[in-house]
Amino acid sequence: MARTEVLDLFSNTIDLTRQLYNKSLNVLLEKGLYSRAASIPIPKKVDLIEKQGYLTGWCGERRPINAIEIMHFYKNMKRNAIGKSLLLGFGQTAG
Repeated sequence: MARTEVLDLFSNTIDLTRQLYNKSLNVLLEKGLYSRAASIPIPKKVDLIEKQGYLTGWCGERRPINAIEIMHFYKNMKRNAIGKSLLLGFGQTAG
C-alpha cells in the first residue's frame, strides 16, 4: 500500500478486529461456551500400515480413528453448527 492513510486505516482495523476477537474469546472461556479441539496425545512410536485392508472398517477388522479423521470430524461439526445458526437466523428473518 503506497498511501499512508489507507495503510493506517487497515492497520487500525486489524488491531480492532484482534482486540474484539480476544475479548469475545475471553467471554466464551469465562462462560464455558468455547469448544476446544480434541487433544491428541503424541504417540511414542510410529505405526505403519502393513496391509491393504486399512479401509475395511465396515465389515473387517476394526481400527482406531486417526488424527486426520478426528480433525475432519471436528471441522465438520463446527461447520454444521455454523450452518444451523445461519439457517435459524434466516428462518427468523424470512418468516
